[in-house]
Amino acid sequence: MTAKVARHKINLLYNNESINLPMEEQPDQVRPLGDEDYKGSYRHKRKLPEDVNIVTVFDRADIAGWLLILGEPGSGKTTTLMQLASELIIRAKGDSSYPIPAYFELSSWKGSKERKADKQYEKSFLKWLLNELNRIYGVAVETGLQWIKNQKLLLLLDGLDEMQPLNQQRCVKAINIFIQGEYKPKHLVVCSRRLAYEKIDFSSKLHLNGAVYLQPLQQIQIEKYLIKVGCQEIVDIIGQSTQLLNLIKNSPLMLSFLISIYIVQEIAITKYKNFNSELEISRALFRDYVSQKLKFLVEEINSESPGQQLTEEKAKYMLIWLAKRLTQDSNIYFSIEDMQPTWLQDRSERLKYGIAVGLMVGLIIGLLSGLVQGLRSILHHSVLGIVFGALIGALIISFREISPVEVFKWPTMKSREQSWKDGLRCVGLSEGIIFGTISNVTNIDTRNNYQMNLLFKLEHFKALLMNGLVGGLVGIPLGAFVRQLGGSDNIDNKLSINEGIKRSAKFAIIFAIVFGLFLGLTGWLIGLIIKPSLCLKFAKFFGLAGVLIGGFVPGIACIQHFVLRIILFHDEYIPWNYGYFLEHTRQKQLMERVGGSYRFIYPLLQKYFAELQLIKRW
Repeated sequence: MTAKVARHKINLLYNNESINLPMEEQPDQVRPLGDEDYKGSYRHKRKLPEDVNIVTVFDRADIAGWLLILGEPGSGKTTTLMQLASELIIRAKGDSSYPIPAYFELSSWKGSKERKADKQYEKSFLKWLLNELNRIYGVAVETGLQWIKNQKLLLLLDGLDEMQPLNQQRCVKAINIFIQGEYKPKHLVVCSRRLAYEKIDFSSKLHLNGAVYLQPLQQIQIEKYLIKVGCQEIVDIIGQSTQLLNLIKNSPLMLSFLISIYIVQEIAITKYKNFNSELEISRALFRDYVSQKLKFLVEEINSESPGQQLTEEKAKYMLIWLAKRLTQDSNIYFSIEDMQPTWLQDRSERLKYGIAVGLMVGLIIGLLSGLVQGLRSILHHSVLGIVFGALIGALIISFREISPVEVFKWPTMKSREQSWKDGLRCVGLSEGIIFGTISNVTNIDTRNNYQMNLLFKLEHFKALLMNGLVGGLVGIPLGAFVRQLGGSDNIDNKLSINEGIKRSAKFAIIFAIVFGLFLGLTGWLIGLIIKPSLCLKFAKFFGLAGVLIGGFVPGIACIQHFVLRIILFHDEYIPWNYGYFLEHTRQKQLMERVGGSYRFIYPLLQKYFAELQLIKRW
C-alpha cells in the first residue's frame, strides 16, 4: 500500500529535485476541535522561516499532525503534500506502530443529497474511504474498516476545491463529523485552493489545529534550483523577463513545464521572454508542453501499431473531447465503462445510438426465438425481432443510463422499490413484450408463412396480443427479481480497465443459463400438469423468457456500451483501443492511472484542454 502512495507523487520539478516552498501560517482558516470560541485571534498570520518545511510544521506540538494546506492553482499544493507523504512513509516503514499514509482525492466524494443527521454524514464519509481504499489500493472492505477503526491510517486528503461549492461545504461537514466520531484518525492533512476554501462559512471550517498558505517562490530560490539541475540558460532568460519570472514565482507548475521543454530541446525557450503578459506565457507553456508530449505519444503509438497512423491533431482532439466531458460532469476521474449516452454531442448521434441499440436487441431476440422454433425460421424471426427491437428497444431501453451489473448480491428491502421500477420500465414493457409477441409468432408454421391469408393472420392477432401481455407480466416480476440480484457496487475492487462491463457480460451469460434452465424446467412441469403434450411448448416458452430476461438485465449495459463506443469511434472522439491510448497518455505524463480510472496529471491541464475549441483540423 505504501508503494501505491509513493506512486501518487507528482514530479512537478526535474529529476525529483524539490524546492522548499515558502509558507505563511494562517490560523484563522481552521477551528481546532473542542475550541468552539476559537477565532484565530490570538495567533496572527505570519511567514514561516525559509528553512521550515512542511514536515516541521506537521510535527509541531500545537499542530500534532492536524493540518490544512492552502495555495493558488499550480502553487505546489499536491507536491508539498507528497513531500510530506514521502517522509511519513519512511516513518511507517521504520515503525510498525506508526499510521500508514494514504492519499485520497476528495473530488470523488459524492454528497449531492442533503443529509440531516450527523450519523449519516459520518457513514457517508466512512463508506467513501472504504470505497477509495478498495478502488485505489485493493484493500478489502473488512480490512479497511479495521485499519480505520484502529487508527492505522494517516489520511492525506487532496482536491477539496475540485467539487461544486455546495458539495465542498457538505464534504467539510462530513469530515468534521467523521473526526469527532468513533473512527477519528491520529492525524489528518487536507489540501485545497485558498479562494475555494475561503467561501465556506467560518462556522463550518475544518476542525484542524493549523493551516499554512503556500507563498510565491523567491527569485534566489528559483535561480539556485535551476543551476542545480543544469538549466543555466533559463536563469538568463527569466532575468530578462519580469512577466516570466512572476509567473514562475507564483506557479511551480509553470517552472516544471519550462524545464521539461528546455531539457528535451525541441522548442526554443528564448521566445517566452518576448511575451507581454503572464497569461500569454502561461498559454504558450501549456501549448508547447502538450505539443511536445503529443509528438512523442503519436510516434510511439504509430511505431507499435503501424496500421493505425494516429496524428497529433487527432490525439489532441480526443483529449479535448474527454476534458470537456469530464468538466461537464464536474469530474476529474474517467473510467471507460462510465461513458454515458449523455456524452453524445447532437441529435443525429443520439438517434443513431437509439436505433442501433434497438436493432441489436431485436436481432438477438429474433435469433434466439428462431433457434427455439427451428433453423428454418431463423431469418423470419430475426426480421421480426429487428422490427420490434427497433421500435420498442430504441424508445425504452436505449436511453437508459448504462449501469453494468458488477456484483452479485441477494435482494434487500431497500433495493426492491427501484428494482421493481426497473423491471416495469426496462424489462416488463420492453423485453417481456418483445418476447411475448415473438413467442406467439413461433407457433406459426414458417414453412407456409407466405401462404397465410389475411383472415388467418387476424385470427392470430388476439393470440399475439395475449402472448405479448403474458410475456410482459412474466417479464415484470422476473426482471425486477433479476435486477435485485446484481447491481453496481461502489465498494468494489476495480483495478483493471473497463472491468465493470466485463463483469456485466459475465453475469449476462450466467443469468441467461441459470434462469433459462430454471424456467424451462418450470414450463415443462406446468405443461405436465395441464396437458403432457404441451410440455415441450411450455418449456420453450418459459426457457426463452428466462434466457432473454436473465441475460438482458445485465447484458443490456454491454450492448449499450458497445454501441456507444462504435459511434464515438466513428465520429473520432475516441480511438478503437481506448485503454491502449490512455496507457500511452499516462506514460507520456499527460494523464495518470488510479486503479481502473484515469485523470489528467494536473487539474490545470484538464482545464486547459477543456477550454480549447473542439474543431477537426484534418
